[in-house]
Amino acid sequence: MKKPRHKLFPKLDDTIDIRLFHQSIHTTRRMVVLCLSLIVLPMTLSLFLYSVYSASTMEKEIYRNMEVSVLQCKNNIDYRMEQVEESAMSILTMFYPYLNSSSRNYDEQLAEYNALMRLINEYQGRHMITKLRLYVPSNKIYSTQRDT
Repeated sequence: MKKPRHKLFPKLDDTIDIRLFHQSIHTTRRMVVLCLSLIVLPMTLSLFLYSVYSASTMEKEIYRNMEVSVLQCKNNIDYRMEQVEESAMSILTMFYPYLNSSSRNYDEQLAEYNALMRLINEYQGRHMITKLRLYVPSNKIYSTQRDT
């Protein structure tokens, strides 16, 4: 007595009838499995390799863009710091004669104070300078002044 075959796992040597373009093709299951494996496996492998390649390319591109962005930011900060340094040197050379003077006359000191305030107003908001803090000798009448 023959055992009935399971429908889930048919033998590979069994034949199959495939209808393609209104024609019947008579072939074995082994041939169908072989054809499918020759088509599906290379396609799967090529798809996997393509996804790995595109992911690495995208990662390199993102890294390069980030590197360019960081370089631009560095250059911008360097430029701004140079501007602030030049402004600080300019401020120092402009304010030093007023702060170093040894005049005891109140009228002269008030004139110095007005000139200092004019200079401060000129430099405020220029090259990212928002405030200036001057350390004035205590013998000046405007040494305790807290104006900007």
